[in-house]
Amino acid sequence: MIERATAELAELAAAVRPDWDRNAVSSALTVASVSGMPWARMLTEMARLMTQEAGSPRDLLDLAADARTAYVHDPQAYADGLAAAREAIRRPA
Repeated sequence: MIERATAELAELAAAVRPDWDRNAVSSALTVASVSGMPWARMLTEMARLMTQEAGSPRDLLDLAADARTAYVHDPQAYADGLAAAREAIRRPA
């Protein structure tokens, strides 16, 4: 089973590329995820960008825009999100 490890990938990117802003990396990964980019592609593209001297987290945003145009409606994702939101509302603060 493959698990998403977005926070860990952002930490790795910050370690490999100290010239990158960690918040920019996290934001780019979030946008890519919300855009529907599969985790395997996020992981491989970020690794590719980290190893390119001219690479930047912003480059992932361009790829995310491409993923967004190929997004397929997933009713289960909406149902899961709604269930999680309802559960969060029920929890006491």
